[in-house]
Amino acid sequence: MASSIFLPFLLLSITLVRSDLDNIYPPSYTTNPIARHLAVTVLPQTPTVLTLAGHEDTNTALEYYIETLPERGSLYETSQSYRSFAASPYTAPVVLQEYMLPFKVTDAYARVVYVPPLDVADDVEGSWAHIHYTVKEPVAGITSDPGTVTFANGRGFVSSSSFTDSCQGWTIEDNGNKVTAPEHQPFTLGGLDRYCLGYDDIMYTDFSDGSDRVRWKFVSPQYNPFYNLTASTVYRAEHMRGAYGGYLSFTVRSTYGDFTSELLNKANIWVTLECAVCNNHRGLRIVRETQVGGLTWDGNEQTVVLRLASGENWKKDPLNLALPLTDATECEMAAVLWNLSKLKILGDFTKSGEGVAIDDVSVSHAYASMSGTSAVNTPSAFPLECQKGCTCNHYPAVRSIQCCGFTVGA
Repeated sequence: MASSIFLPFLLLSITLVRSDLDNIYPPSYTTNPIARHLAVTVLPQTPTVLTLAGHEDTNTALEYYIETLPERGSLYETSQSYRSFAASPYTAPVVLQEYMLPFKVTDAYARVVYVPPLDVADDVEGSWAHIHYTVKEPVAGITSDPGTVTFANGRGFVSSSSFTDSCQGWTIEDNGNKVTAPEHQPFTLGGLDRYCLGYDDIMYTDFSDGSDRVRWKFVSPQYNPFYNLTASTVYRAEHMRGAYGGYLSFTVRSTYGDFTSELLNKANIWVTLECAVCNNHRGLRIVRETQVGGLTWDGNEQTVVLRLASGENWKKDPLNLALPLTDATECEMAAVLWNLSKLKILGDFTKSGEGVAIDDVSVSHAYASMSGTSAVNTPSAFPLECQKGCTCNHYPAVRSIQCCGFTVGA
């Protein structure tokens, strides 16, 4: 009896596995229409109007649907006064609620209004919140994959860490066999005001040139929905999607160590961006080397600002020691931000031991500096052609952003 009950389940399992191995069911990804990923600056206590951005290849008019609501703050339709005269109040009388989802946007220009929490007078770390939306081509009835809108803080940050009272979940990797936590220092050091400190626990020397073979790094905290539902200091993929063309910034200072050029490790990589699901789930790693494009450090206090875009000396790691680093393309840069799994900042610069302090890490969106006190700010958008995806190696007839970054031999 038992064998007859479980036989259909066993056959079904074998059939599903076989189907997957034979590539009968390729991954689903809609390349037309597109609900574009956006980021917009929102000042504290300032209702902010955002125009959603959809694309359809033949310019067919699209319908817009709100699929999720912000974790902090509220989302509204635009008011009649704003639609008719661009006058306040900007918000319609009724706030959008969960039971209304998916909500069809009725504004002719696909505008909505985000209102940050009114009881928060100061800027927050990172972004306020994010939402997902879709667009629908009404003739064929095709609905896009969800687009993400990130509501950045008043400085245009989509994610940030100031380390005011802790190291906010940052860790240290490749410093021995365990992942450890940096030490929080609740005082000032030069221009660093409450910072995090890491130092060498172990040196694994390459005797061919004296460099460390394994170099320790500060690693950003990752989103965990079980305990971190509203954290803005984590570098979650939904927020980083709005960062293409923006800037990564951080301040570093050595507390000890000899940073003279002949004692630096060979081919140091200062920043690493990783996407675990990109490149057909093989992984995609984008890196920024030192000694390239004027990027150097002598151990003194320094604020590093790196633009997150192609053509800015970012390289793709082929994940194969036999192959060289290559210039990262626009879609490789975009893809690694689309589903960022780790952001790493090097601490282990020297062939001997060193201590490195880090402070004020931030990621801003491209138009952060253009946003002022206006309640209608310019959004940054994810590159359109990249959001349409790359040709999938295992499914040549399919395009997906998840397939960007393929390297022969990787």
